[in-house]
Amino acid sequence: TRRIQASRKDMNLEIEDTISLNVWMKDAPELFDSDRSWITNETRASSANFNLGEGEGDSFEVDGATIWYTVSRS
Repeated sequence: TRRIQASRKDMNLEIEDTISLNVWMKDAPELFDSDRSWITNETRASSANFNLGEGEGDSFEVDGATIWYTVSRS
């Protein structure tokens, strides 16, 4: 969530502003199920789409799995 929060800051969003979040992950889809609610709440996403496969936008790695994401103002 730190990278998503940094994207919010780069977009000059206020704390109460919500975002639309798109996340893609090719490996380890079990992370989606266990973390979906937490990620959505922590990033103040009014909508969040979690997708399997390679994505677009920024990326980072968690436990060897690459995660791509895009953030937009909702």
